Amino acid sequence: MARPYLGGTSGGVKSVSSSVSLQEADSGKKILLDGSAANVVTLPAPKKGMEFKIILTATGAGPTVVSNASANIMIGTVISATNDAAQAIQSDADADTITFVNGGVPGDYCDLVSDGTSWYVFGFSGVDSKITITKAS
Repeated sequence: MARPYLGGTSGGVKSVSSSVSLQEADSGKKILLDGSAANVVTLPAPKKGMEFKIILTATGAGPTVVSNASANIMIGTVISATNDAAQAIQSDADADTITFVNGGVPGDYCDLVSDGTSWYVFGFSGVDSKITITKAS
């Protein structure tokens, strides 16, 4: 399936250093999220086949990824671990917020895929409990 972007070596990458609402045209892109500010990334309404990979590039302020209109439509699991020490697995079936908690590390990420109704989430952090998936509203 063709992607909605063409040309250039960065066509599949979007750098985010302030709050932003992703668009359908961003589907398939790697979203490089600067977490040195409390940026909010708002997902578009679910559409079957839409997908994003959100990668933390800097830390310091706990950025979030939220569903559009605060809908409780995120379903998934976040795994975190620290060098054979503490590990955490957190799952939620009706979340609306993913938080890259301050103290996470660059490279922590979440994959999101939509079936047209929900966003399915899989996240990984190299530091225990530094990505959360929750229902804020």
